[in-house]
Amino acid sequence: MLRGIIEVSDLVDEYLQYSKSQEAPDLYHRAAIIWVISSVLGRRVWIHRGHYRCYPNLWFTLVSDAGEGRKSTATDSAAVILEGLLEELKETGMATEGQGLPLFYTGNITPEKFLENQDCPCPDPHDYEHGEEAQKPACMYIDDMQAFFARFERASALTDIMLPLWSSKASWANETKTRGCDYLYNTYLTFISNTTRDWIENGLGQRLMQGGWVSRCIFLYHSGRTKRIAFPEDFADEVERRDLRARMVIKLRNLFLQARGPMVISPEAKELFGPWYNQGPSQDEKRAAGTGVSWYNRYNDHALRIAMCLSLSRGLSMEVTAEDMRKGIDMMMLCSSQLPMVFGRLRTGDEDPYSHRFMHTLREHSPIYESEFKKLLAVYTPQAKMYGQYEETKTMFKELGMLKSKRVKSEKKGRPPTILSWTGELSPNGKPSAPETDQIDQHIASSDPQKADSATAPEA
Repeated sequence: MLRGIIEVSDLVDEYLQYSKSQEAPDLYHRAAIIWVISSVLGRRVWIHRGHYRCYPNLWFTLVSDAGEGRKSTATDSAAVILEGLLEELKETGMATEGQGLPLFYTGNITPEKFLENQDCPCPDPHDYEHGEEAQKPACMYIDDMQAFFARFERASALTDIMLPLWSSKASWANETKTRGCDYLYNTYLTFISNTTRDWIENGLGQRLMQGGWVSRCIFLYHSGRTKRIAFPEDFADEVERRDLRARMVIKLRNLFLQARGPMVISPEAKELFGPWYNQGPSQDEKRAAGTGVSWYNRYNDHALRIAMCLSLSRGLSMEVTAEDMRKGIDMMMLCSSQLPMVFGRLRTGDEDPYSHRFMHTLREHSPIYESEFKKLLAVYTPQAKMYGQYEETKTMFKELGMLKSKRVKSEKKGRPPTILSWTGELSPNGKPSAPETDQIDQHIASSDPQKADSATAPEA
């Protein structure tokens, strides 16, 4: 039960009033404030789901075409409120790092730094009041997913850590050669980001698609602008905005300090959620979702978590009402209807854009040193350069017999350089055409006469 009374009328409606002078659509603002509420609640509230607990942590990705939707406007505004609240809690001593105060991440962060920050001692199993709380909950805000993944090795290694944290594991271990084994306990992570359909088409990649990223995120798409405000400074009373912000910070602080314990689903809410859950997505919805069909694997949990946040945004009780559940389901149905717009241009398999760019770049410049080829590929498709995807694509073409690599001797110390050569298209019988291996020798001789004699080095 809640300890004391949380005086919250409706945080979501107040935030929409607070942001009315901005051009971003209400859909984005609603997602942003729900993310803030989700970040504040932490593991202190949950719903028993039989063999596991459902915590209210949510991951949002706001999608629109470049320059449209005012995504950053919506997320920046919410992030400023959350960051201000966390600073206040820390300065007043109401919460400290390592004792439940969320760690706020924005911009670029290395996997090593993230693990170092999140590292915490094993909780006392006999401390029943606080033993289940997240000692170091985390909230992450990425304004531009394309910029975030520009350093693809680092970003992909970080997502490998983030994905298992979505389910708020009681304990999680990550072992590396350099750091040894990092242990995280009572994990809790919220996430919000902005991106474009172009990045989803060219940069999301099969690794994240198949690795579970899509099913963990709530993708909200908006096209164009719903409103244009030439003079926002004249549209809203600044005094009113300051008062609204102050009230919201107080209510969020009260939620952080007072919301504790299990939540329950009202009988009326169960009548809504049960049939919808059992029905599942239709075949037409799955076909329309295309490559984003894996999103349906967890969309029921998303609806439940949103309902939990909406219920506590009003401070009514620890009960999820039918109205809260309906709004959570409605947001999922809206997201479902938008999946064709979000993922409709994403291609997989033989139509994977990275594989096509890999193939055409190599055909155009073959034969070529592998180091030079990687640089060309990065220039042509920086948004598609993902950790591991290069080696996977290279292996695929080698197995098809369409790519040949050859190590050559070098006077320099270190690993011998590799020459890549495109050997030709597949023939009608499914076998690769005969490779033109002489081109490799010619390329070596033209690049460095001293390497000409080493052109017969064994193949890698």
